[in-house]
Amino acid sequence: MPLRIRMANIDDAISMSIIHAKSWQKAYQGLLPDEYLNGIKDDRWVNMISRGLKDKSMKAWIASAEEKSIACACIGDSRYPTYEHQLELISIYVLPEYWHSGAGSLLLNKVLEYAAANDYNEVGLWVLTGNKQAIKFYEKFGFTYNGDTLTNTLGGAPAVEKRYIKAL
Repeated sequence: MPLRIRMANIDDAISMSIIHAKSWQKAYQGLLPDEYLNGIKDDRWVNMISRGLKDKSMKAWIASAEEKSIACACIGDSRYPTYEHQLELISIYVLPEYWHSGAGSLLLNKVLEYAAANDYNEVGLWVLTGNKQAIKFYEKFGFTYNGDTLTNTLGGAPAVEKRYIKAL
């Protein structure tokens, strides 16, 4: 199955939001409350993605297989203090039925190429504690945990994220 990667545009916001929703529902099972995950609507991220692409605070790529959008990656300048000069991998998600298809690797390579071509010294991301599959994926690409954590509440439960970085 040949995969294609292209820059995303505002018309992709709906399919990107669906990819986010389906990925969250599968990837975060056992890490976030089931009731919360089951309640995620497919359109939850449409406004955020549309706004980011429109105001250019975010760039994104779509991976497709057989004309179907199956994965996406969103990047932007880091939104967090002390990381102002980092490129942030805001999100990278693959529809669960396409996990291990190579789409995530193609997208992450595209992000790293972009970062290097645009003079970023580091790429950073936040990953939910316990998300072993994602951590293994990022570590395969040379990302390391830098000791920083961020605590949010998702679905009424505490959610701790760890900061992973990769120097370029």
